[in-house]
Amino acid sequence: MRNALREVLTTVDEHSLEKFIKFLDKDKRGRINYTEFTNKMNDVSNREHNPFHQLARRLNYFIQQNNISVDNLLKKMSISEQKRGINSPHGSVSVIYFTNFLKNKVDKKRTFDELKAFATMMDID
Repeated sequence: MRNALREVLTTVDEHSLEKFIKFLDKDKRGRINYTEFTNKMNDVSNREHNPFHQLARRLNYFIQQNNISVDNLLKKMSISEQKRGINSPHGSVSVIYFTNFLKNKVDKKRTFDELKAFATMMDID
């Protein structure tokens, strides 16, 4: 888990990463119980200060304000990407294209690298 997070969360410092790992491994066995992990992630995602949760809320707000579904948004983005000569599997969007969308339409305050890390997590999920 630690290695995967280091690879994906390049903008997170080592100290914060270690605190997060300790938060997940309460029993100090060096293993993460899947059920405990999902419960803890749910707790973390419900906190107002969680940047990923804030971004998800902003994205949801964008979708509602524009009266579109997630599928339609992805289709539009996929078509737009194809028109630019970028060949992605049908209905999918590259992480970079999605990151640019987030930066331009959803969260202009965050850095491109932060948004790219979030877009990568969304892609993995």
